[in-house]
Amino acid sequence: MGRSIEQVADLACAAFGVTTAFACLTSPLPQGQEVGWPLEECDRAAWRWLARQERPMVIEDKGHIPGQAAALPRLRGFTTRFCASAPLIVRDEQRGALIILSAEPPAPGFSEDDHQRLQSLAGMLAAHWELRLRQEELAAQQQSLLAARRETDRIQARYQRLLRERDQVIQMMDHRVGNGLQMVNDALCLQALAVEDKELADRLAAAAGRIQAVADLHTRLRGQPMSRRISAGDYLGTLVDSFRRLLPGNARRVRADLGPSFMLSALDAPRLGMVVWELLSNAVRHGAGDVALSLQHDPVAGSLRVLVTDQGPGFRLPAEAARRSGENGQSGLALIRLIGGGEPVVVECGPPTTVSLTLDISLES
Repeated sequence: MGRSIEQVADLACAAFGVTTAFACLTSPLPQGQEVGWPLEECDRAAWRWLARQERPMVIEDKGHIPGQAAALPRLRGFTTRFCASAPLIVRDEQRGALIILSAEPPAPGFSEDDHQRLQSLAGMLAAHWELRLRQEELAAQQQSLLAARRETDRIQARYQRLLRERDQVIQMMDHRVGNGLQMVNDALCLQALAVEDKELADRLAAAAGRIQAVADLHTRLRGQPMSRRISAGDYLGTLVDSFRRLLPGNARRVRADLGPSFMLSALDAPRLGMVVWELLSNAVRHGAGDVALSLQHDPVAGSLRVLVTDQGPGFRLPAEAARRSGENGQSGLALIRLIGGGEPVVVECGPPTTVSLTLDISLES
């Protein structure tokens, strides 16, 4: 900034043929620069007054400055008989004045064109000042951006570290949950094989099936850790495959007609899986022939009807089904109704026999 002042001062001296030109400032220069001038101590008030004038000033050897009881401002060792100034306006704020001094007044006088030229030189110096202020602001913004980027990098690194820790915890939890479900399922299956009471064995096998329904869902969700919805067809297809493997000697076939594909909430999936498993188990225990699973979903009503059909004889009457469902859950219908949210289990005796339950489940096609 000091170099810019020197250049503008040289231009002013050359343009007006004066001996001295300089900037008298009322505010600090950008970046704290300091420029010293050899001002007489007794004239500092006069210079300050002149630097604060909001309009161009011309003073010619009149013995005093208007409004001040002091001599014409002078430099040390220099006799001043002519002084002209133009205000320095930077960002709508006066920062001083560009001043020219001469030992003799100009011969033709200081014309209006001279005023405009001096003001143009003051505007040039003000433009340099504005440029330095913008450079300072840009440098400050760059420093702020660098600091923000460093902080962002630090937060991003911490976020990535937390993600890795989360993934490790999830993997550990998945491993433990999967092992726990498998151990419980295996224990129930082994107990079912060990007991001689067929009714008790059936109950143990049904309990193992409920665990298997949750285990299959856990396996599927483990492959999609961020998913909140799963494909009902894929999930129930895996569940039916698991059920088929438990049938002795593949003597009976289990078919699944799941209809159009739709998405199912991960929170509703265990309930649907356990209902399907219980209905299939009841069909195998109380019916004969092939077993068919079908779904009828109503997206408008937000409901899903699960139907399991076998070739009978099944329950002779719906009343018997209701009665037997209260005998310590022998038929499993009480548990099915409980899992289904209290909705009634509909039994259509045959052959064929169809047992169905309507679930209140939110579905997406």
